[in-house]
Amino acid sequence: MQRIDGESSSSFQDLLAIEEPLEIRVGDQAVSITMRTPGHDFELAAGFLFTEGILQGSHQIHRIRRTAVTGNSRQAGNSVTVELNAGAEVDFKRLERHFYTSSSCGVCGKASIDAIQMQGCPVLPKDSPLVAVHHSLVNFGKGAALRMGMAKATGDIVLIQDADLEYHPEDYRTVIQPIVDGTCDAVMGSRFLLYKPKFFGKRRSPYLTHYIGNKLIVVVTNLLYGQRFTDYEGCYKAFTRTVLASTPVEAKGFEFDNELVCKLMRKGARIVEVPIHYTPRTYGHGKKITWKHGLIILWTIMKWRFLAIPAR
Repeated sequence: MQRIDGESSSSFQDLLAIEEPLEIRVGDQAVSITMRTPGHDFELAAGFLFTEGILQGSHQIHRIRRTAVTGNSRQAGNSVTVELNAGAEVDFKRLERHFYTSSSCGVCGKASIDAIQMQGCPVLPKDSPLVAVHHSLVNFGKGAALRMGMAKATGDIVLIQDADLEYHPEDYRTVIQPIVDGTCDAVMGSRFLLYKPKFFGKRRSPYLTHYIGNKLIVVVTNLLYGQRFTDYEGCYKAFTRTVLASTPVEAKGFEFDNELVCKLMRKGARIVEVPIHYTPRTYGHGKKITWKHGLIILWTIMKWRFLAIPAR
């Protein structure tokens, strides 16, 4: 490490603690996964099973070993298997509640490491030269995923697609066409040019508060940046890779889009808005954004109206 103190500097050694997911298995069954600093994994696995009432004592354990891993380098060293003595009884139903818990990192509470990657991941033709799949072992948020994807992109146009069923891929052509025509640097898809929310009757939209929050974001952004757009929170947005490469984004969460678009407006980028289709889903279907994210988005919009934009 290098410590800078005014005009002088000094070197010193320090320690860095890291965290990785640990998968705990009993026999052939994965029962839980937790984040930990590597080391003493066997004691951690045994302690977990005892404190959760799955095992009654060490006399039930035959041995604890590293799980043999094939074809998944990420899992090597991060999975342990607890082998029980003959006659030891385990009630796996006591672990069911862990399968439905979650955490901010998206890891704790999963039943296995594979479940982290499997959840919500479609089957893609990985052998196709047109498809490159990149996994993050830990869910750091939408913004972090977009930053990874944009850094890996090699094409001329980058389009954002959320991993849910609210949006329709049939709109891809509509979204990228203005960039193909050379009329703009970025395109924003607007849900409200086609979709008019209704909050009364049998086919009403599920969340009035979300609509109010969206309109507030639109009003604040248009007021601060002198624009007249109708929707900043729609999933579908497209950009030239050139304009993305010259616009660094710090956000890791839902506010990623807002920071990027606000910086582009500050830089005078050519942005157009096109209509997109939208089928709202509920929290029961996996919706995650809340009013707290809305406050972060509003702060992001106001912050980047006045802060200097870092050069890349």
